[in-house]
Order: sequence, then structure tokens, then C-alpha cells
Amino acid sequence: MVWLVVPIMFFAVFVQALAGFGSGLIAMPLLIAVLGLDVAAPAFALTMQIMGVMMMWRYRNSFDWSEVWRVSVAGLVMIPIGIWGAGQISETIVMVLLGIFLIGYSLFSLSGASIPMLHYKSGFGFGAVSGLLHGAYNTGGPPLVMYGTSQRWHPAKFKVNIASLFFINGIWVIIVHWLSGNITQPVLQNTALMLPTMAIGMILGVSLDRFIQPEQFRHGVFVLLLLIGISLIL
Repeated sequence: MVWLVVPIMFFAVFVQALAGFGSGLIAMPLLIAVLGLDVAAPAFALTMQIMGVMMMWRYRNSFDWSEVWRVSVAGLVMIPIGIWGAGQISETIVMVLLGIFLIGYSLFSLSGASIPMLHYKSGFGFGAVSGLLHGAYNTGGPPLVMYGTSQRWHPAKFKVNIASLFFINGIWVIIVHWLSGNITQPVLQNTALMLPTMAIGMILGVSLDRFIQPEQFRHGVFVLLLLIGISLIL
């Protein structure tokens, strides 16, 4: 079953490079099923730090710290609570909760409902929810996507701002996992397995993003997430 880590990571990172989000939503439910939450969460967090550096460098000219610091601060506060909370819940319940979350988020996105322009201070609330999800299951992307959409960020700014938030939060996630004794030998072994696959998916995704219609691709991603959510519950 461990060999499934390679295609899971490749596809998740490929989607992230193209759409600017989705790696955790795609990878984590599947990795939990293959590796278990105690290995999947810290291994994925370690691997995605490398991708964060690559994404930030690729779109570095569009980064704006003034637009993301509120989200980042709130996320950093809530991440330890998310990690602690995940350790108190059985993996069966985690899978069902993730499934419900993915179905709800996918249906909302596929409905075509538009998120209104929100005040920039709402970033604290979106960041807090993202931090909880990021700490627990590495799935803090949807609140960040919603906030970025509400701020009307253009595609390059959207990708680099989201990548920067994931990178900053990811460092704190790794520190908390390390302090909690979760960085074990199986975690490091699976991280080593994920890294080459991540690099290939990242390079291919960045190379192809100019040829793919973003809206059509995101629509396909949401359909996939919907199916993953249903499969988790079943």
C-alpha cells in the first residue's frame, strides 16, 4: 500500500501548481487511508515546505505581505489547537469529518455562488479556521481560498499569497509536531519517498499552467474533491 504515496503526491502537487490550492484536500484523505494520520500529517507537512519555497520563488514579484499577515497570525495561534484536537479523535471519525467537509466545500464552489468583497480584517477569522484545519489535517486551504477570492487577488498574487501562508503555517506545524514527538522514522522515510514525486509534479504543473483554462481546471478539481469526500464517508 505504501507505493500509493507516489501517485497520490504527484497528482496533489500537480493540482496545487496549476490551481494554486488543493494539494492537502486531495492528498491528506488518501494518505491517511494509506499511512494513518500519525504518519501522513507530519510527512505531508515536511514535504510541502519544499513546494512552498518553489511556489514563492516562481511568483515572488506578486507577493504582498500587507495582505496576508492577519491571516498568518491567526493561523499560527490556532495550529497547536488543531494538532492537539486531531490526536483526540479516532481516524474513522476524522475520515468522515473530512468527507463531509470536502463535500460541503465542493458543492459550494460548484454552485457558482460568489463570495462578496470582504473587509481585510476578516482575514483574522479566515486565518483562525485555516489554522485549525491546517494543524489537524493539513487541509487549511479552503478558508484561504475563500479569503483570497473575497479580496479579488489576481492569479499570480493568489498563488504566491496562498503558498506563503502555507509555508509560514507549515513551519509552525512541523515545530509543534516535533515538540510532540510526531517526527518519527516512518515519517522521515515517507517524506523521502514523497520529495522526488513532489518535485516532478511541481515542475510539470508550473510548466503547463499557462496552457490550461483556470476556471475549467478548478471546476474539475472540485468535482474530484466531491468524489473523494463521498468515498471517505462510504
